[in-house]
Amino acid sequence: MLPTVHGAKHAIIVEGELVAYVAAARYDHMIAEFLRTAQRLEQLRGSRADTPTEPAAFDDACEAAISIENQGWMARWVSDQNS
Repeated sequence: MLPTVHGAKHAIIVEGELVAYVAAARYDHMIAEFLRTAQRLEQLRGSRADTPTEPAAFDDACEAAISIENQGWMARWVSDQNS
């Protein structure tokens, strides 16, 4: 039996809601990653104020924190591209 026009509209709405939910979940994950990186950078800044280090060591630690975050989204992006 073919779906009615009303049933087809309902299916499209449900599909749209599902796509929006998946996209929102992805953004929630990204926000969590960004906040974790921001927290790590704040910790580094605070520890530098408490015990000054060489500028190069501080820069390396900051770059490492950002690099870890970048690896996460790049791995996710590659995975999405292969799906």
